[in-house]
Amino acid sequence: MHDQSAPAQETSGVARWSLRAATSALGPLLALAAVFMFFAIADYGTSGETRFVSARNLRTISVQTSTVAVAALGMVAVIIAGGIDLSAGTALALSATVLAWCLREGYGPTLAVAAGLGAGVAAGAIN
Repeated sequence: MHDQSAPAQETSGVARWSLRAATSALGPLLALAAVFMFFAIADYGTSGETRFVSARNLRTISVQTSTVAVAALGMVAVIIAGGIDLSAGTALALSATVLAWCLREGYGPTLAVAAGLGAGVAAGAIN
C-alpha cells in the first residue's frame, strides 16, 4: 500500500511542477493579453467604437515597440554571454537621438542612419 501512494505523489508533484512552469512561461503573455483587453474595452467604453483594435493602431504599436525589441534582443545576447552591461541602453538612446536630430535637420536617411551608427560605435569604443 505504501508503494502505490508514492507514485501518485510523484505524479501530482510532476503535474504541479509542469503547471508552475507553464504558468511561469506564459505569465507575461497572459499579462499582455489582459492589458490589451483592458485598453480595447476602455476604448470601446469611451468612444463607442473599437479604434484600439484597428489594423492601423496595431501597426503603429508594432512599429513603435520595434526599437525596444531590438535593444532587448541585444541585451539578452550580452547577458547570455556573461557581460552584463547596463550602458547599452544609454548608447541606444544616444544613437536614436543623433539619428532623429539628423532627420529633423534635413539630412538624408542614409546619412542619418550612418551618423546614428557612428554615435553608437563611438559610445561603445569610449565605454
